[in-house]
Amino acid sequence: MAHSYVVTAHKPTAVTACVTGNFTSPDDLNLILAKNTRLEIYVVTPEGLRPIKEIVLYGKVAKMKLYRPGNENKDLLFLLTCRYNAMVLECVQQRDSIEIITKAHGNVADRIGRASCRERV
Repeated sequence: MAHSYVVTAHKPTAVTACVTGNFTSPDDLNLILAKNTRLEIYVVTPEGLRPIKEIVLYGKVAKMKLYRPGNENKDLLFLLTCRYNAMVLECVQQRDSIEIITKAHGNVADRIGRASCRERV
């Protein structure tokens, strides 16, 4: 009996979504790129883009939006996957390390009926 083993050897290169805002701190301008199942966070400097963090997600990113609640001084990231899993992410800096924490998550799919088409969200 033959078995197949399939693995992805390379990181995704096509950008599926991108946003800019103050995600890491109130003073930094950030560029956040979604490449299929990965998030890449950059800070914009006069010299160019400097990579900050790369995050692997369980799900393909469909939509992404930065927003700022009234009580915050920096932006939060709302993210929606192709299977309608939604999450709100926050960047927390502690000395030299940057952590991305999940403030909220859940599935926002309609439980009644089916999707009318099979296109992307």
